[in-house]
Amino acid sequence: MASVGPAAAPRDLGASLGRLQAKLEGAAVRKTKDWFEGYLRHVITYRGVKTAVIRRLLGEWCTEEGLGLEEQKRLAYMLMKSEYAEDKFASAIMLQSKLIPGGVIAWQDDLPIFAGFFDDGHIWDWSTCDWFCIRVLGMLVERQQGPIERERCARSIGDWRDAENLWRRRAACVSFVYLAKRGNEFFPGFQDMLLAICSSTIRSPERFHQTGTGWLLREIGTADKHCLLTFCELHIEFFSSEGLRYALEKVPKAERNRFLNKFKASGAAQGLDARKQGAKRKQEER
Repeated sequence: MASVGPAAAPRDLGASLGRLQAKLEGAAVRKTKDWFEGYLRHVITYRGVKTAVIRRLLGEWCTEEGLGLEEQKRLAYMLMKSEYAEDKFASAIMLQSKLIPGGVIAWQDDLPIFAGFFDDGHIWDWSTCDWFCIRVLGMLVERQQGPIERERCARSIGDWRDAENLWRRRAACVSFVYLAKRGNEFFPGFQDMLLAICSSTIRSPERFHQTGTGWLLREIGTADKHCLLTFCELHIEFFSSEGLRYALEKVPKAERNRFLNKFKASGAAQGLDARKQGAKRKQEER
């Protein structure tokens, strides 16, 4: 009977992670760090590494470490919990380029973990939020096999519109910005689902809810301008001026100005200010 060799020792993923982070730190440029932190108004710490360099270092590291997909998945989740923006971007790149295409991300199992990234405070700025939405969540929906599974995954993300976390609510919109123009060809009822998300998030006076909603509406409008304008007409009282400008950015100038003038004349801006003050008071009371 052939002898069985000893089982391979489990890999120290913490050490592997440390080697990647050392690579990233070694490639850091102070000027890049200062620029990104200033652009993000110092809400998140950067090492000072550009995206192209992150991609290159990730490729080198994966080859050197000989990582399997399941190990890469665990490391990607560890990276998202880092304080550094580049580490979070590396996590998103791994999910986008290797893990979702490699079939090791099952939305039913992993979507609650992704929700936890928001709720547990690992995603707290618009840049990381939007990176994760577009590169990971949108791709996760698109990669599902067939319209039924795409719909189930999409609606689960769409349900985030009622989340308490600000960034997860924004994600309910931003995850679909590059899919919105496909309308109901993506799956039956897709456009109605997107409008239901927008109907909820537009009621929030939070700036990043307003801009996220406006961005999604703008992309809906590239395929169905009438749908966009009807939505804006019906919900004019809930828009901020910035949110409305986002939504109407691709609309011809004459129509855009008509809505902006109507917005100013309606007193909607004053109503939004009152809702902002109310939201601020509630936050202070907690």
